[in-house]
Amino acid sequence: MDLDRVNSIFDAIDADKSGEIDPTELMLHLLGVGQEHESVSALFKVLDKDGNGSISREEFIAGFDKLTVAESSEVVLKAKLNLSDEEYAELKADFDEIDTNKSGSVDISEVRTLLTKERNGTAPTEAEVEEMMASFDKDADGQVTLVEYLAALGYAPPDQDAYDDLDAFEPPDQEEDLEAAAAAPPVDAAAQLAVSRLESSKVLDENSSVQAS
Repeated sequence: MDLDRVNSIFDAIDADKSGEIDPTELMLHLLGVGQEHESVSALFKVLDKDGNGSISREEFIAGFDKLTVAESSEVVLKAKLNLSDEEYAELKADFDEIDTNKSGSVDISEVRTLLTKERNGTAPTEAEVEEMMASFDKDADGQVTLVEYLAALGYAPPDQDAYDDLDAFEPPDQEEDLEAAAAAPPVDAAAQLAVSRLESSKVLDENSSVQAS
């Protein structure tokens, strides 16, 4: 992991330089690079390991180090792939059935077992097993994750481009961001906080105008 890059991304998101990322900061930055409200909210829950409502630098680094795990979490996959509870449960059950040793991923022996079962007990050739394994195992690490399995079935995996774009992303005017966030559908505490900040800003502006007159 490139710690310098991860730290620079953390610093870019931490707009108020508090040393922690709050829901609004994560929302404003990720919405700016194309993420959806539900996906941002889900990702925040994954990264905020202690559940205190903010993401520390340590939690952020740990979240990047375990990005594959975060991408495979139920809450992130359902939000990003727009899956209902029933759809996710059915797909996960199919994956778990293939994952016979319950390791959380599928290896080549389990792919061999799957092919044998689909052919009513007729063993596939090694070339056939390797071909199917390659079609699932896109990063060629010898393990098929749930994300890779869903991608092979035609479901687009969570897009990591948003993370890669963050270090080059320069947020526009903060007040414009807050107005957009306040007008958008609420996202848990994040949108509520954006609305609160916007209202406070307007009150301060009104007070300043009154005092100036």
